[in-house]
Amino acid sequence: MRLTSCAICGEQDSRVLYRATDRLYGTTTQIFSVIECRHCGMARLDPRPSDLAVHYPPLYWFSGGPANIYRRLVLRHHVRFVRQALGTGARVLDVGSGGGLLAVQLRRCGVRAFSLDIAPVAAKLAARDGAASVAADFTHPPFADSCFDVIAMFHVLEHVADPRHHLQTAYRLLNPNGRLVIAVPNFDGLQRRIFGARWNGLDIPRHLQHFRGRDLRTLLEQTGFQVTRTRHFSWRDSPAGLATTLAPGLDPMSRLARHRTSANAAYALLTALSVPFAALEAATKHGSTIILQAERL
Repeated sequence: MRLTSCAICGEQDSRVLYRATDRLYGTTTQIFSVIECRHCGMARLDPRPSDLAVHYPPLYWFSGGPANIYRRLVLRHHVRFVRQALGTGARVLDVGSGGGLLAVQLRRCGVRAFSLDIAPVAAKLAARDGAASVAADFTHPPFADSCFDVIAMFHVLEHVADPRHHLQTAYRLLNPNGRLVIAVPNFDGLQRRIFGARWNGLDIPRHLQHFRGRDLRTLLEQTGFQVTRTRHFSWRDSPAGLATTLAPGLDPMSRLARHRTSANAAYALLTALSVPFAALEAATKHGSTIILQAERL
């Protein structure tokens, strides 16, 4: 374990907001703290696990079954958001792609999409499902500078120790007119305010950073980007995230990781019942997810 500095201002002075452990997968009983920077207000996990990989269960990148059918359906929202950022014949890189579903669906729409994930097992799953996939560390990418028109990072930055480095790499890989699409859990959302340490978006200890909209905008401006489009709702993340907050034991990935009996019908019902609240919080611009598009300055 090691102490951390704020990703935005570099300060270490902070106050503790929450203390909790891994509610979702049970990879540890260690208690972690979510702390808030006293200088700029950005939140982060502290201390940080020395070996984060052990907190990702073997089935974390699982691809298949009823859960995969649901993902393909609701991922259309992400596909649409990325396609709106495209020009004709654009080249797209999906960073932290997991099983590669986004790249596969974009390719089916005629987009030249590629997927990258640091985990070899994830890259293999993506390649098996038809994605042009590579296993690599994004901060040391096997690509030439300025070779992509769009780079997508759906729920990536909250997992990394140095999000600034990721944004700097994205800036280098994008062409001068390139666009960056990012999604992160919204630390300023109503779900976090209501549920606190039980909010699924904390995902302790896998989420190292906790962004508010202002934090993400500041970091993007510091790395040469300007935000041009923002959404606060995702069919993939918002209702399902609330369902997992309310009943983490019903979450499909949690049940797979813990080898528990299927309860897909109960989880589907709870997710459906969560839609009105998720839509309401998004309408107030305090949704549990932030999805934005940024362009190079």
